[in-house]
Amino acid sequence: MYDIIIIGGGTSGLAAAIYARRVNKKVLLIENDSIGGQILNVEVLNNYPGIINVKGEEFARNLKKQVEDMGTDIVIDEVTKLEKEHDIFFIFTKSNQTYQSKTVIYAAGVESNKLGIKGEEEFRGKGISNNAIIDGPNYKDKVIAIVGGGNTAIDSTLYLSNIAKKIYLIHRRDIFKTEPIKIESIKEKPNVVLLLNTIVTEINGKDKIESIKIEHEGKEQNLDVEGLFINIGHTPNTKLVEDLITLNPHKYIITNHDLETQLPGLFAAGNVREKRVDDITSSIADGTLSSLKAIEYIDSKL
Repeated sequence: MYDIIIIGGGTSGLAAAIYARRVNKKVLLIENDSIGGQILNVEVLNNYPGIINVKGEEFARNLKKQVEDMGTDIVIDEVTKLEKEHDIFFIFTKSNQTYQSKTVIYAAGVESNKLGIKGEEEFRGKGISNNAIIDGPNYKDKVIAIVGGGNTAIDSTLYLSNIAKKIYLIHRRDIFKTEPIKIESIKEKPNVVLLLNTIVTEINGKDKIESIKIEHEGKEQNLDVEGLFINIGHTPNTKLVEDLITLNPHKYIITNHDLETQLPGLFAAGNVREKRVDDITSSIADGTLSSLKAIEYIDSKL
């Protein structure tokens, strides 16, 4: 029997494990892929206080070691079912394991929607990014491309227009899903080139991105770029809990200010929950708070 089972091995889940182990709670962290989550795709981390020019992969590796050294059990497996009977949670996995816990912190994160084209996986973290705030400063005075037509793509373009030398904003349609005033602002940017009714078909390079191939009205063209920001949305990993708790219309988990869900003992942390800010500092904060509140919940039952 565990005190806390954390589902998700991103920064939120890892931070939650640290704080739970600090008070000697028995903790299991289950991750179905790679420990570190979205931070693994960050080329250089510069927006976390006290961290300067550290690769996302290195940051994740250090965080994992810290969690392991503190005595957290870590399992790489896929959770297939989550149930609660009386005051006990039962977690079932793909490898036919069953774990029991007094509380659960759900930090399964989101999946960035992909273009599904040649080179996308190869250059992940080598010129491809989904987060302009984190990776943007690495492209000062460089030529980059942004793919998308929603708020994230538009906000990324406005932000990066003050950093990059030139930006190609590529959208598969000719109408954007954002406020018209933002589009007008983009049109006034001398270093932003709008490429509408256009798709990216291929990403090329050696060690890093060097160019992308685009298609417009059946004609293909190569663009020399050093970075590609893919901002075509995210899909929250909430299917596992959609029948247990309330989700918002976009399938993100709804919590109160203590990160409690509608199911007592089940907390949510990180990008999987409904929130306004999506970056590493807020994810770490979520992991910390959810852990502290889970500890309070456990101790209140003693």
